[in-house]
Amino acid sequence: MNTEQIMERINSSPYLKENHLQVEMMQEKEAIASIIIDDNILNPHGYAHGGAIYSVADLAAGAACCYGGRSVVTLNGSINYIKAGSGFKLLAHAEVISKGGHTAVIGVRITNEKEILIAQATFTMYFVDQDRYDVKR
Repeated sequence: MNTEQIMERINSSPYLKENHLQVEMMQEKEAIASIIIDDNILNPHGYAHGGAIYSVADLAAGAACCYGGRSVVTLNGSINYIKAGSGFKLLAHAEVISKGGHTAVIGVRITNEKEILIAQATFTMYFVDQDRYDVKR
């Protein structure tokens, strides 16, 4: 699978579509994902909900590991919220810190379109075998 096909497969997720999330860029050991800030993801204070910020970070972390066609699931994630999520769009910039045979550790910076740091996260992703990933429901 080439990078475009991988991005298309990831971005076809109903969860991503419903929540205006998408992978915008993937290359070896890094990725950028985005989420549109609209009324559906706002918390009661009028800022992007922490769960939405976590979701875009998780998406970027996973995409950074999928270059080359490997599939991953999130094993662990930790996020520090720096500022309130404001603006039109949040961007999660993920970079692989360490990649082994079964797991990878990824650092993610989440900014708004004005490049203001909103949050910083670290994820551990687990590589799954394709036959296990494609379990039929």
